Amino acid sequence: MQEIQWQYYPQVAELPNPRAFIESQAKRQKQPKTVDAYARNLEDLISAFAEFGVPDLVEAGLDDIETYIDWLHQRTPAKPRNKSTSSPGEGLSPNTIQQRIVTARLFYDFCIFRGYRRNTINPVPRGNPGYGDTPPQRGLVSHNKRLPWIPTDSEWERLVSHIMGHESVRNQLLILLAYDGALRREEVFNDIIERVRADVDLPALTTHTFRHLRCTILKRCGIDLQDIALYAGHKHVATTQIYIHLAPSELSKRLREATMPFDTRMERLIEGAIVHE
Repeated sequence: MQEIQWQYYPQVAELPNPRAFIESQAKRQKQPKTVDAYARNLEDLISAFAEFGVPDLVEAGLDDIETYIDWLHQRTPAKPRNKSTSSPGEGLSPNTIQQRIVTARLFYDFCIFRGYRRNTINPVPRGNPGYGDTPPQRGLVSHNKRLPWIPTDSEWERLVSHIMGHESVRNQLLILLAYDGALRREEVFNDIIERVRADVDLPALTTHTFRHLRCTILKRCGIDLQDIALYAGHKHVATTQIYIHLAPSELSKRLREATMPFDTRMERLIEGAIVHE
């Protein structure tokens, strides 16, 4: 079993049922980050229930969960949310609240399955899209997906021109590689993007913009969604814009040929900037 950093979740480590749930996830070879997220979410739930005076974590009811959801909506995030996509005074993001509630649901599923919970009804009901004559049912927390901001062609050209004229060669390579490879946000330095965002006055620009733009251009060039999914390295076509793995050489060649008009324009911008230095 992978090592669990119990020092970060002392209440989870102390209580037998939450601890058993986290150990179960680790034994099932869940990714360390997933195990860590579950443990932190459970630590948060335990702290909240202690504050509300819920006497028994395992036997909590729907009223307790609804109070917890309301509490989550009122909370101020520990770290400031992205100032380009959030309004002043906003609390936890919908995605964060959704993750907290999903962890709670999985924990109570675990307790029911293992016989730790006497009440066999999960206090965190599931939503469903509807099947046959069954109407769709919404879960406790709505999950609203925010569409990523994609720069227009003129905004992209302005951004590239600024990068080539004001950033170091290292930063130029890093940012342009982020676009060309549709890289993940953690593979680009946040401080560079924050500075460039202010300099070119594109407040919605984030480290993930380059990835979204690249995948969008592939779609605009007529690349099949399944091929873009393969390029992005994700098994679900609906989320091809999010993650990346290396594509086969044949697909890479097809992608390069399809994006040549866009890449040629970028090359001219870069060459022009170098000539004027």
